Amino acid sequence: EIDLFGRGSKVQTSLGCSPCYRHTCDESPNCMDDIAIERVLDEIRRWAAAPADASGTPLPIVGANR
Repeated sequence: EIDLFGRGSKVQTSLGCSPCYRHTCDESPNCMDDIAIERVLDEIRRWAAAPADASGTPLPIVGANR
């Protein structure tokens, strides 16, 4: 189980095999095909606009590779 401790959102597909946490998938459609980019962007916008936590440090957007 993955816990975010109130510092993020899980964007999951509604497919019956989810979540499987596999690195590759031969299913069609797969999770990445099923999740609309607008859902992901909505969560990014929501967390980017969130106030800083009690320490004054903004909540990070984790996993953004550049």
